[in-house]
Formats: sequence, structure tokens, C-alpha cells
Amino acid sequence: MSYDKEERAFEGAYQLKDYIENEERTLEGSKHSRIHLGVLLIFDAREEMRDIEYPEEVKSIPNIDLSQHFKIEKDKVKASKVYKELKK
Repeated sequence: MSYDKEERAFEGAYQLKDYIENEERTLEGSKHSRIHLGVLLIFDAREEMRDIEYPEEVKSIPNIDLSQHFKIEKDKVKASKVYKELKK
């Protein structure tokens, strides 16, 4: 499976759509639970950084949040060196 393609985000969006539209199956055995909101969280480190344009059928579902898209630039300071950079 390739994780560096826009289609991977689509898979996550459609998975949330399925969870919300089939809540009774998703929460089988959890009688006191409900799904109120689905959030797709993406940490994106693709080579070519573009916005992801989701299909309308998932964008139009009001209780799915597809806006949590964090773009990671490859040339940023590595996490292990952040503290040293802050001290300078």
C-alpha cells in the first residue's frame, strides 16, 4: 500500500463516512454509545505538497471534519534537535 498518494486520505474519509452511516454496525455491542463526529487527522509529508480535494459525497456530510491536515516540510529541524535549536 502506498501512503504518499491523495487516495490514502480518500480511504480515511470514506472509512469515516461508513462509520457514521452504519453506526449500529460500527458500535455493535456498545448500546450506550453514539457517533457524533468523525475527524480525519492527516500528517502529510508527501514530496509534492498539494491540498487534498475530497469528493463531494464525503465533504457534504456535516459531522465529518476533513480540515485537520497538517503539512510537514522535510527540511524542518528534526524533533530530536528542536530543544538545541531553541536554546540558541
